[in-house]
Amino acid sequence: MAAAAVESAHCLYREGKHEEALRLYSDALEEALKDLKEDTSLKDLKEEALKLKMIIALHSNRAACFLKMHRFRQAADECTAVLELDHDHTGALMLRAQTLVTLRDYQSALFDVNRLIHITPHSHIYHHLRARLKTQLSLAPIPESQEELEEEQQHQQKQASKAQINGAWETIPKPKGHSGLDYSRWDKVQDASSEDDSDNDDDDDDEPGQPQYRFRLRTVSMRPVK
Repeated sequence: MAAAAVESAHCLYREGKHEEALRLYSDALEEALKDLKEDTSLKDLKEEALKLKMIIALHSNRAACFLKMHRFRQAADECTAVLELDHDHTGALMLRAQTLVTLRDYQSALFDVNRLIHITPHSHIYHHLRARLKTQLSLAPIPESQEELEEEQQHQQKQASKAQINGAWETIPKPKGHSGLDYSRWDKVQDASSEDDSDNDDDDDDEPGQPQYRFRLRTVSMRPVK
């Protein structure tokens, strides 16, 4: 029964139905863990090893589903569950390292890659990945405190918000003859000219609807016509 459910989960995974596959893998894992816990009379080490191997495979399959669903933290947790049963499981170490890179936890990813190099010291792939992680760590300084981390996050959010506003201004169609204007700074221009506009409004209240000219009148004397 469990084997048939696992095979169905494999088919669903290949079809891209990762949520349905995850459900079947989870049911099979729950059943396997329950079976291992209840069967205290296991004397055959080979049989016990097969059950543990099945549990490891189910955790790995769940990790793959979580990864496809972009639930990276849960994918990393499934890899951790595998490594608790098999410390040298290279597949789980590699998958967790890749997931941690996606989560930008480069220090933890480097720990897993170092473990992979310890297990397989001649792998050029692992050495190349370690070099890339060290470069990334040198470019991304680690905050000294939680307060500094929060300040950095707030700064990034402000910059992202500002970029969104500027991008929105750029998408507004520009009137003909005004292509040289920088509409991304229109809000600043409007604020700077608000005082001038208020002064003009005061003048307009004196003689509404009339053009405002400044001139002096000269009185011309008139002589009677003879």
